[in-house]
Amino acid sequence: MIDTVCKAAREGGRILLSHYNKIDSISINTKKANDFVTSADRASEKAIVEILKENFPGHHIMAEEDEWDNNSPSVQWIIDPLDGTNNYIHSFPVFAISIALEVEKEILLGVVYDPLRDEMFTAEKGKGAYLNGRKIETSRRDNLKHALVATGFPFKWPEYFDIYMECFSDMFKHISDMRRTGAASLDLCYTSCGRCDAYWELGLSPWDIAAGSIIAKEGGAVITDFNGEDNHIYNGKVLVANKGIHSGLLEIIKKYFSEK
Repeated sequence: MIDTVCKAAREGGRILLSHYNKIDSISINTKKANDFVTSADRASEKAIVEILKENFPGHHIMAEEDEWDNNSPSVQWIIDPLDGTNNYIHSFPVFAISIALEVEKEILLGVVYDPLRDEMFTAEKGKGAYLNGRKIETSRRDNLKHALVATGFPFKWPEYFDIYMECFSDMFKHISDMRRTGAASLDLCYTSCGRCDAYWELGLSPWDIAAGSIIAKEGGAVITDFNGEDNHIYNGKVLVANKGIHSGLLEIIKKYFSEK
C-alpha cells in the first residue's frame, strides 16, 4: 500500500514540476480571500485520485479541491495535491503533496512528498517514520530557549490574527527563533526529522495535517490541538513538538487559545 501511495505522490509531483516556475502555463482562481487554486493543483489531484481509485476501489476520497463534509465514511484517503499553493504561484521553493489513509477517524498511513528536493516522508502506524527510506526521529532538545519553532499565519481566520500575534510575541520571548514556510505538511515532517523542534498553527484543514500528523507522531513527536487534546485533524489547531518542549509550548498557547 505504501508503495502505491508513493507512486501516486510522485506522479502528482511530476505534474507540479512540469508547470513550476512557468506561471503562464497555469490558470489561477481565487476560492476565497488569500486562498488560491491552480490548474496544476487540479491536474495533480486528478492523477493521484486515479491511481488510488485504480488500486483501492471503493475507498472514499477527501481531496482539497473536491467537496467534503465531516460525515466521512469509515475508510478514506485525505489528499492535498499541492500544499503551499501560494508559494508555488510565486515560485517560492517550498511546497509538497500530502496523502493520508484514515480508518474509523484514525490516521494509519501518511506520505508527504517534496518534489523539488525529491524527499519522500512516509509513516505507517506503529512502524516509525522515514525520509527516503531512512528512519527519522525528532530532536531531543528540551530547553525552550534553544528551540527553533515553525508556525503559520491564520490567513483563513482573520478574526484570530490579533490574538495569534499576542501568542506569537509571547512565545518568541521563550524560544530561539521562529520560521514560517507556508506548507503545513512539511512543517510537520520537519519536526519529525528534527529540522525544527516544534510547529504550531490554526485555521488548517484535514488535508493540511493528516499525513504529516502520523509522520510526526511516528517520529516521536507529541501532537495535540491547542487544548492538549487529540482533535487537531478536524478543529484545525495543531501543536506538534518533541517530547521535551511540547508541554512548555502548550502552556503558552493555552493562555491565548484555550477553549476558543
